[in-house]
Amino acid sequence: MLFSDDPEEVEDPLVERIQQWDKKHAGKGKAPITSKDKTKYKILESNFTCDSVMSPKFSGNVYWAVFAGRRDRLEVQEKYWHFLHNAGLITEVHLWDFTANRGSKEEGKLNKEWLKKKAQEHNFVKVMTKAEGKFSFRDFYSHYADNLTAADVLVKADDDILWVNVSEFKCFVKYVHANTDEVLVNANVVNNAVTAHIQQKLGIIPKSVGDFEYPLGGRAGTLYHSPEKALALHKYFLSHKEIFFKDMIIQYMERMSINLFGVNYINAKIAFEITEYAYRHHQYFKGALDEIALTAFANVHLQTKQVVYMRLVVAHGTFVQQWRRSIKITSQITELYKKEGLT
Repeated sequence: MLFSDDPEEVEDPLVERIQQWDKKHAGKGKAPITSKDKTKYKILESNFTCDSVMSPKFSGNVYWAVFAGRRDRLEVQEKYWHFLHNAGLITEVHLWDFTANRGSKEEGKLNKEWLKKKAQEHNFVKVMTKAEGKFSFRDFYSHYADNLTAADVLVKADDDILWVNVSEFKCFVKYVHANTDEVLVNANVVNNAVTAHIQQKLGIIPKSVGDFEYPLGGRAGTLYHSPEKALALHKYFLSHKEIFFKDMIIQYMERMSINLFGVNYINAKIAFEITEYAYRHHQYFKGALDEIALTAFANVHLQTKQVVYMRLVVAHGTFVQQWRRSIKITSQITELYKKEGLT
């Protein structure tokens, strides 16, 4: 265990940093999630190409894992599973059954039946279920920490990832596999508060589409709460896709919504240990434990390195606050992507 409670077992410098933080903040309430550094993100590489990845030929398994539940969004995402699997770019799709955690009992039942049907139809699709009770994020990270091999890559996706730049996926996997010092490698997400701000600063999104400020600590912000902004952003993206692809690797310093990210064998174990710490010491945290722990806590307090791989563009449907404010707009966004072909 990286974060053993026994100080005699501490060997990793990451552990030393978390123990130092423990001593400083024990009994003082929630963990602060904002960095004192004014630099919230920085460009690490500006002329990145697939050939830049110094890695032997990748030959491991690639698992596309989804926190699954909402079949109307998954029906849109499904075509990407088929394309990537048929192209030999993913080995299996793992649908983690979070249906009991979302919506009404009847809706949960229909969603669960849909997941089961997909697994019956396709031998590369597996539904991950729990014998008793509901899944937690803890179960997810624990599974891959225990089961990934050194040759494998995990790609975690929200169930409302509605568009994927499939032509860049192979290079993304190769990059994730090769870079053991970057705990999370995130896609360049459309409808994500932090990436929207970066996209606007890079001149991708004009002010006429909306003002996408950097949210305090990397969390929430006006986009997170606005279905209207999300719809405008999605419409703009669909008519200007080509300008969203940038040959850049960008490091971010605080929290970020983890709509789609990749990890290799080493970093899956680190991610598990960080989330385990958050669950064991939940009094320091609030809300989405895995996201806060893996991004805000890991970046601000543990000084981990996490990046956005700007060449892999994906579209994320809506955040929960956007959905709550307008189910109608959420449905409009989903319908937009139903009409889109593979790119």
